Amino acid sequence: MNNESFLNEIEGLKVFDAHTHLVGSKLCAGDFWEIVHYFWFLRELQGAGYPENYADLAEDERIDAFLSSFKKTKGTGMHYAVRRIFKDLYDLEITDRGSVYTGLEKVKASFDKEGWAKETVAKGNINYTVVNNKEHKSFTGLDGVSVWFPRIDGELHGAARRIFHTELSKRSDAAEKEKTGILMHLGENHKNGANALMTTLNSIGKRTWQNSGGTLETFDDCMIFLLHAICGFAEEKRINIQFFLGMERRHYSDAAPVDNNERILNLYGLFEKYKVNFDLVIASEGNNMDVVQAAHIFRNVYVGGMWWFNFRPSTYMDAMAKRFEVLASTKTYLSISDSRNIEWCYGKNVLIKKLVGDFLSRKVEEDYINHEDALEIAGDWLFTAAENLYGNMQNCEVIGAFGSD
Repeated sequence: MNNESFLNEIEGLKVFDAHTHLVGSKLCAGDFWEIVHYFWFLRELQGAGYPENYADLAEDERIDAFLSSFKKTKGTGMHYAVRRIFKDLYDLEITDRGSVYTGLEKVKASFDKEGWAKETVAKGNINYTVVNNKEHKSFTGLDGVSVWFPRIDGELHGAARRIFHTELSKRSDAAEKEKTGILMHLGENHKNGANALMTTLNSIGKRTWQNSGGTLETFDDCMIFLLHAICGFAEEKRINIQFFLGMERRHYSDAAPVDNNERILNLYGLFEKYKVNFDLVIASEGNNMDVVQAAHIFRNVYVGGMWWFNFRPSTYMDAMAKRFEVLASTKTYLSISDSRNIEWCYGKNVLIKKLVGDFLSRKVEEDYINHEDALEIAGDWLFTAAENLYGNMQNCEVIGAFGSD
């Protein structure tokens, strides 16, 4: 098989990007620095010596500091994405100060160009992107691409804390009050067209099948009580739940990936009890197998893309191997760009497609699958699996853990 030709076929496949931070009124990067200072790449630049006070530097100083650090990151996945963004979208290779000045001009021109966002998604064949903020769902000049479902972790974690900090003898009443408030909020979102919800979730230290209320003695009890309420609502309204897992905020002032061998296991009670499609997105590398095992055991559990520090070429390759071996290709999808602008949505999905192509081409060479099978699997991973979950949610099939009725 011609590997370059195969990779070109993969790059032409449709994409359903199931998590972005795109803002509908400002989809495109306003300048060169909005691209190269994207959160994840900025970490790598600063790890290579890019100064913390880069915004205070004179332009030439900043460019020189950027170029020095940029060259040192060339082995990273984010560097590959940046190179592809400028090569594919701007016909530009970043090599020296002059090329950066050209990049400054080209990105400013693209921001002012009508239809740039449409050109970019067309080049990447990005059919849908998910946003979680209702105010961001109307994409200027890009009708039909945005899929909206709300992020509720602020309400969920806040409600659990308020219950827990209530005097123990009054917690049951407080819990019912908080439950009513959350369900009213979810109902309003559902009336406004939200047929899925997303929440981050810290590790639950108790098994969810044991408690749908109970004594509410611990914080976990309070959280489990609310999770059962949310899952019951989701089952009634036939909506999907997307759990973002693996990041914890208890170790320092920001979040960090934390492996926990009971993180997924303790959610099994929810997966078994409710006829809800659960989509698991994981940020901790050590839990990559755990989400696959859950999806293998439960018919209503699906595995999403790679989140936060889990978005790396090596973890993608390892995760694809784990999923390929035991999951139907429609049980897992790979695209979660976490992008802040349409250029990064393009760049990260190009990287994902390269990794998919590299992985599946090896399986073809090993004679494990043929060329047509590889393209079908890639199509499922990049588009169809997520589209089945979120693209036509009004008609989405919701199945039980071990059967449907």
